[in-house]
Amino acid sequence: MCKEQIYSFHLCYYQCKSCDYSLHKFCAELPEIQNNHPLHPGHNLTLSERFQVVNFSREVDEWMCHVCKFKWESFFNYYCSTCNISMDIICATISHQKINHPSHPDHQLERMFGSIVSVCVACGEKHDGHFFQCTTCPMHRIHMDCALLPTKLLIQRRTERFTHSHPLNLAYSFPFPEKKARFNPFCRVCDGDLHEHLWIYKCDKCRYYVHIDCANSKRDAFMSILQKTSLGKTFKNYKDDEHPNLLHCPFSDEGDNLLKHLFFNQKDVIVKHDGEILNHPSHQHPLNLFHTQTSLADEVVSLHDPMKKIQLLCDGCVKPITTVPFYKCSQYVQQCSFILHEWCTKLPSEVKDYVGHPEHKLVFLPKVPRKLLGVFFCPICVLYSNGFAYGCTMCEYYVCINCAFIPEEIAHEAHPGHLLSKINPSAKLIDRYCKACTYSMDRVPGYHCPSCNIYIHAACALLLPRVIRHKYDKHHPLSLRYEPAENHISEYFCDICEDEFDPFKWFYHCSTCDQSMHTACAPLILQCEQATYSNNKDSIFKFLNVKFGRTVEIKGHSHRLAAFVQGIERHDDEAFRDASMDGNSAGSAKAELVKVHSALIFVTTKHQSIWNFIGVSNCMDIICATISQQKINHPSHPDHQLERMFGRIVSACDACGEKHDEHFFQCIICPRYRIHVDCALLPAKLLIQHRNNETFTHSHPLTLAYSFPFTEKRARFHPLCRVCDDTFNEHLWIYKCDNCRYYVHVHCATSKRDAFMSILLPSSELSRSSSFSALVCLGKTFKNYKDDEHPNLLHCPFSDEGDNLLKHLLFNQKDAIVKHDGEMLNHSSHQHPLILFDTQTSLANEVVSLHDPMKKIQLLCDGCVKPITTVPFHKCSQFNQHCDFIVHEWCAKLPPEVKDYAGHPEHKLVFLPKVPRKLLGVFFCPICELHSNGFTYGCTICGYFVCINCAFIPEEITHEAHPGHLLSKSNPSAKLSKRYCMACKYSMNTIPGFHCPSCDIYIHAKCALLLPRVIRHKYDKHHPLSLRYEPAENHISEYFCDICEDEFDPFKWFYHCSTCDQSMHTACAPLILQCEQATYSDDKESIFEFLNVKFGRRVEIKGHSHRLAAFVQGIERQDGSYILLITLLLLQHALSVPDSYGERDEDAFTLLTLFLIRIAGLILHAKSWFGPSIICYVESKDRKAEGSNTSNNKIRAGRQGEDIILVLETTCLCEMTRLSEMLLWMEPLQEVQKQSSLRCCVCNCNWKEFFNYHCAICNLNIDIICATKSEHKMVHPSHPHQLERMFGRIISMCVACGEKHDGHFFHCTSCPSYWIHVECALLPAKLLIQHRTNDIFTHSHPLTLAYSFSFCEQRARFYPHCRVCDGIFYEHLWIYKCDKCLYYAHVYCAISKRDAFVSILQKTSFGKTFKNYKDDEHPNVLHCPFSDEGDNLLKHLFFNQKDVIVKHDGKILIHPSHQHPLNHFDTQTSLASEVVSLHDPMKKIQLLCDGCVKPITTVPFYKCSQSNQHCDFILHEWCAKLPPEIQDYAGHPNHKLVFLPKVPRKLLGVLIECPICFLPSNGFAYGCTMCEYYVCINCAFIPEEITHEAHPGHLLSKINPYSDKLREKYCKACFNFMFKWPGYHCPSCDIYIHAMCALLLPRVIRHKYDKHHPLSLRYEPAENHISEYFCDICEDEFDPFKWFYHCSTCDQSMHAACAPLILQCEQTTCPNRIPVFIYLNVKFGRTVEIKGHSHRLAAFVQGIERHGNCIECGDTLQYEMIFKCLECEFTFHYDCAESYVDSEAGAS
Repeated sequence: MCKEQIYSFHLCYYQCKSCDYSLHKFCAELPEIQNNHPLHPGHNLTLSERFQVVNFSREVDEWMCHVCKFKWESFFNYYCSTCNISMDIICATISHQKINHPSHPDHQLERMFGSIVSVCVACGEKHDGHFFQCTTCPMHRIHMDCALLPTKLLIQRRTERFTHSHPLNLAYSFPFPEKKARFNPFCRVCDGDLHEHLWIYKCDKCRYYVHIDCANSKRDAFMSILQKTSLGKTFKNYKDDEHPNLLHCPFSDEGDNLLKHLFFNQKDVIVKHDGEILNHPSHQHPLNLFHTQTSLADEVVSLHDPMKKIQLLCDGCVKPITTVPFYKCSQYVQQCSFILHEWCTKLPSEVKDYVGHPEHKLVFLPKVPRKLLGVFFCPICVLYSNGFAYGCTMCEYYVCINCAFIPEEIAHEAHPGHLLSKINPSAKLIDRYCKACTYSMDRVPGYHCPSCNIYIHAACALLLPRVIRHKYDKHHPLSLRYEPAENHISEYFCDICEDEFDPFKWFYHCSTCDQSMHTACAPLILQCEQATYSNNKDSIFKFLNVKFGRTVEIKGHSHRLAAFVQGIERHDDEAFRDASMDGNSAGSAKAELVKVHSALIFVTTKHQSIWNFIGVSNCMDIICATISQQKINHPSHPDHQLERMFGRIVSACDACGEKHDEHFFQCIICPRYRIHVDCALLPAKLLIQHRNNETFTHSHPLTLAYSFPFTEKRARFHPLCRVCDDTFNEHLWIYKCDNCRYYVHVHCATSKRDAFMSILLPSSELSRSSSFSALVCLGKTFKNYKDDEHPNLLHCPFSDEGDNLLKHLLFNQKDAIVKHDGEMLNHSSHQHPLILFDTQTSLANEVVSLHDPMKKIQLLCDGCVKPITTVPFHKCSQFNQHCDFIVHEWCAKLPPEVKDYAGHPEHKLVFLPKVPRKLLGVFFCPICELHSNGFTYGCTICGYFVCINCAFIPEEITHEAHPGHLLSKSNPSAKLSKRYCMACKYSMNTIPGFHCPSCDIYIHAKCALLLPRVIRHKYDKHHPLSLRYEPAENHISEYFCDICEDEFDPFKWFYHCSTCDQSMHTACAPLILQCEQATYSDDKESIFEFLNVKFGRRVEIKGHSHRLAAFVQGIERQDGSYILLITLLLLQHALSVPDSYGERDEDAFTLLTLFLIRIAGLILHAKSWFGPSIICYVESKDRKAEGSNTSNNKIRAGRQGEDIILVLETTCLCEMTRLSEMLLWMEPLQEVQKQSSLRCCVCNCNWKEFFNYHCAICNLNIDIICATKSEHKMVHPSHPHQLERMFGRIISMCVACGEKHDGHFFHCTSCPSYWIHVECALLPAKLLIQHRTNDIFTHSHPLTLAYSFSFCEQRARFYPHCRVCDGIFYEHLWIYKCDKCLYYAHVYCAISKRDAFVSILQKTSFGKTFKNYKDDEHPNVLHCPFSDEGDNLLKHLFFNQKDVIVKHDGKILIHPSHQHPLNHFDTQTSLASEVVSLHDPMKKIQLLCDGCVKPITTVPFYKCSQSNQHCDFILHEWCAKLPPEIQDYAGHPNHKLVFLPKVPRKLLGVLIECPICFLPSNGFAYGCTMCEYYVCINCAFIPEEITHEAHPGHLLSKINPYSDKLREKYCKACFNFMFKWPGYHCPSCDIYIHAMCALLLPRVIRHKYDKHHPLSLRYEPAENHISEYFCDICEDEFDPFKWFYHCSTCDQSMHAACAPLILQCEQTTCPNRIPVFIYLNVKFGRTVEIKGHSHRLAAFVQGIERHGNCIECGDTLQYEMIFKCLECEFTFHYDCAESYVDSEAGAS
């Protein structure tokens, strides 16, 4: 009505469901007559299409609004018949057009009348247009374009010239503090300033900022004065052939420089032979040539290599020598190290007309005269130099040789494509700044781009190479960056000097390692000898052109020589006060009490006596002179100022806790607060490896913290210092990592000492041991043993689970004889012969699956009970009779006895295949403290048995956790009660271990020998898990075990996958069959309790209805109770009780087994039993002796010490089957008669097989829950008040899960309606859903328990459904959610065992969903989605049919759809006669079939033979084989549908809407011309049944779209209604999918916006993506619970409807979000002839925003099918084409 676009701020509007007709809300509600309008009072205004014509010359009527004077074409207005004036609807409704804008949240903005000229407060520009104005703040005006800016955009989509990989966010200001913290960044498009009150676009992941108008402009950067902006690309402003010798900067690396390009590349350079002699005026000795052909055999010359800290500099240009040829002094034997580049020997003798000194010529000078060591200051690069120079001795003007040949023009990578011209320094350039260092151009020469007004210093352009290698990033080169790096929003710290720097200045960076450094710091490869200059203004290292290392003789000093070096920090205060300098050239200078850091100094070779390079007169002690001014405000003591104390004192420092004899700062108010000067000046951030010479390394900067609170220490499991392994004092300072759990003392972080080595030499020897000092300064720990002295030393940990101690001891012995494959062995451990499976065996006779955790296959040796992962091994020959006995080859070679065993020296230990008098041979090993049922060594006399792994513990080992040091065996002793294992942190006083005497470190033997380095586990199928000895890097949060889901201490050893961030206890790692095993709950165990037990054997049960019982480990069942089938501990005690309790009855063990099953179940059911052992045994009584036929069964219970004694007296073993015969144990022993049942007198509940309290006097029973009810109170994080357990079982609704339960509840005493079911109250705070649901539902991250799901959060997340049951969430109920992904589940769904969707089809115990159909019953079922865009339904139906006849290449086909013959292009064709580019989105090539309008990505296909005459008709091979008609089509059963190459009576054959997919199409069709019913060929063959990857394993059946049952059913893909839309249905799960969603969306697409990876169709949100989802095509946010395309590698996402758009300039998505692209079946590009227009042809295209409005109807052309004149802006709708195009016209 008003012809204005409907914007987002309009909130709601009206739209026709049948068409695209839309109205603003205020337009639709306009009154027909307005009385007394404020803009035209006194008359009535009538809404009509009548108007006052103001221009009769135009064909289209035009009228003018009386208010805004704007001229309009024909449409609705308010008209006054009295005054004959018109008012447009915008002016008439101006009072209704108000918006609430987030940039001005306090007040509403109102649209102003008409078009005005004003300044916009958003962009700061003056506009002539429509504005919004604040009704309260009249100065606040926003231009309409700015008010409608998107909150997120991709700049490349808006500008097509500037690119950035992340979306930019709209910010409504740029506060000055934020600007200052970001070093006052510039706009990355126009390089202009950013004003703090104006709006900007910025990136949340990088330091990328742009003006809002720059982010949306189409103009080309810098080039607007050179070309039309429509070209859209920057081109060079010079021609290469006009500048053949142009220098392209930066140079490639440090070995490349200006002189090499100028001289070495000249054609007149003559390369001499290797070894040729050169006499050069710069040196007194002859020089030898080292050529490229030399072998360097006579002398090995190490070239410059920063990785190896080797520095080799040319004496001429002082640049690194990285390649041959070069000249070296022939007197190198006499320690003459003079060396020159080959090109440095070819320098000209003089330079004339030098710009900086035109008065005289400059002469070549090997050494500047009258300068000590030839050191001079170059005025061009502003650097010191002691290399060759060019100079005028009369004027004493000298320049270094690099600056003597500065070229007039260069090109630079920082400003590509533009010529940079040389400029001389001038006062006019004081306001011009260098692009590299951002400092003024007024003093030194530089380069200038006149097109862009950009400047670069000559030194910055020529002295900074593109790439450098540095020892602090040994794996990658560092590249010169000209702007901040992507994905780096935090501060930038130099890894050399550790200072923060401005990333808008040039710097060196490694994007892989995220290492950065100043350009001035980059050359420092020998940090111990060099330091950076503290003045941050320099972009070049101050002494880049100075070659240090020379020596001079000192006069007047006790030592003869002094080295010429750069001053560093350690030279500052040592031996300063007595230093003096005496020399004729330097004059008589005395001691100088100033810092010499970063100055040129001389250092004596034996002492630290230091002289400044230039002496000064004597002066007062500066420290004493300024003591009153030396006050600081320190962040560690923020309330008061600290003042420097007079003189040196001895005091304890409150920062490090150490006592110092030094200078201190003291608080004026708190005199006890003193900080040592060194501690007060500690940096806020540092890299530890740079402080301690790489003895200790950590990849992240450490932050200084001024305390370590006890609560934080406790939450971090009381970490120790990672340097000295000592504890932390909570009030002392520490350095800690913000990304990892890395903590160190401040003195440890900055010390130079070598780890572990200070105790190896006495302190008295440290000072005089030069060898040790040399080792320490290298910064690496060395071994404290020699390899040749320990040839058989065992190196731990073992590589994997298949490697163990016995293999290393026995299998590697030289006397081990390897038998042939299949050879028989009779072993004493087994009754049957054993067959050898050798490494050469094919295992053809029997397929033996080796141990494989990935496949849940467990194959354990019966000897050592360790996995068998490789051959050779021995297996029982009777495997056909189900004898699965198997042993390693080395376990079959064990010696028969062990003598002088340390744990039992009295007797020798004999090899025993099975421990005697032990049920199933299970015994307890006292060495590893583990149960075992494998082979053993033991003494039967003493009953002492050890497992075979512990029988051969070596005397010495080494371990990766403590590298380089020898660990010696230590026996348990009471003296070790305060020594703790570094693996498990528990005492060493009970079991053997290993000890490092140098470092006083201990490791349990079992921790060192039983934990392999790497394991494979089914919970991380892609990567092995490595044994970690300390917390992982980049992991600051809690550590949860992925097996038991408990939090653990990461300072104990654990297994971890750094790629997947999976972690687990060392005790949980062996569990590969979770359904059969569970971890022991006691966290003290570092080894799995049953690691040496082989389960799975069976025993016969007597006196029980079933015959066999399996020997397994007890686990937790679904009902929450614990059923322990055979409890090893209880059986062990029961069969070894003292004789004082009676004779054991060996036949009674079967009854005892059943008895103990129930006892164990009870004890473990309480979930709090970690108390004393239970000793059980049986006293069997003779019934005849009792003289009665009735049974007399009694149980006596009581305590003996810490043990619980249970005595069973029975005359009938079969009757003791119920645990109701027992009461809770009492003291002293009492006899209790058997009772039939127990009823609690409190809650009146009947209990069976459960402990209770009994009153013998009253004969009453009280269950344990009621008896302890007063103690059952808890504080739950879901509720602010205390919760109390209620009496008995009740039926009530749980406020946590919302379900009604009949059970026990907790309730709040203050809030009577707050009731939580017991199971909900005890839900874990974190869980892995696959562990709770038996892997039916899986998610890689732990889920966190949330106690509500607010409506606002649900709305922001697009109202997610439960990922288990697909149900909705209620905001007040608890849920489990993932903190890293959009994954949500109900609490009961997250822990349920039921199977998804298929519970009606199978038993839930199977735990996996299976197919609800059989393949042989559906041989032709279609499996969706199709693989890619080139695959479709027709290909599957016709091309795969057996009757398809493939023609030969080039064969002619006459097809009724086209007037010309078609050539066949086969798979064998070379396409030599014509090159046909197949469809390729990467290259923006679109090749669509004229039949199905789908991409042609492969041959065979047919193409028009008249392609030379520009006929581009093309068909798939299968589209040429379509049947001529279709009978009994479901959508039109009355008539048959006939094949139609073109729909009749439709312009260009365009079918406006297919009734099946509701998409327009201009391809082939099937139709009934009588009824005018037409369908596209894709919809003509919709199958009756399909399967789909989104709902795997289930058959989807075709549905009737007009069924009333579908009115409230939604499509799983797009969430739109199913009514009237054809689709598919799964009756088992009640899931629906539209036919077009299932058939038209391929699995994978390729797109130009992600050129490296395909994008996959996703059916749910991606993992590790918790933030919003934005389409990279249209930039709109979308719902990730609808199907979309996504690349997980690049994190690129897009709507399914946007994915086909490969030519964005010609296509755009429709705002009406349908699941597929609306013109997916339309082939654009054809042309038609236009009638009544000056130009002849118009193209058939899709309308986009720039096409404007239709010249016929005036409506917008965007999103519509239109015709566009090829030569002008003449455009009109397809629907409006009747007056311009003949409806029968064909396309050309």
